[in-house]
Amino acid sequence: MGTTESLKSRLMRYAFNLSPVFRATGAWITHISADLRLVKLKLPLTLKTKNPMGTMCGGNMYSAVHGIYLVMLLKNLGPNYLCLDRLSTIKFLKPGRGTLFAQFELTRDEIDAVKALVAEHGRIDRQYRIELKDANGVLCGEVTCTVHVRLKPEQ
Repeated sequence: MGTTESLKSRLMRYAFNLSPVFRATGAWITHISADLRLVKLKLPLTLKTKNPMGTMCGGNMYSAVHGIYLVMLLKNLGPNYLCLDRLSTIKFLKPGRGTLFAQFELTRDEIDAVKALVAEHGRIDRQYRIELKDANGVLCGEVTCTVHVRLKPEQ
């Protein structure tokens, strides 16, 4: 897996960060690899992301990571596949008292497995776990998202 950014992935990162929907989360994508199989995100604790207790708002944690795996799968599987968010859950483990970080990774084996399972079953639901950690590596939240993948109907 290539970890460096390309011009295309850098422009995608800028577009993502400037999108009003994503900007509302308070998060920033800090890196998208050229092969779109590695994404890094940071969620700073600011007035916009702070809850009344002075810690990271759970809604910001959840919305910051929502849809990232879906986009990564869409870009890596190709135009013949349809990906939809099916379900997401979040576990709050520790209060986020500073900037939180998340990393999203798709291996070539995972992409091949998704293609093989869709070819065999027609459609699948795939779960991905996202850890939100502070600067010291302390796990503050864990989101599990389920992405539904199937082939696009022929037109």
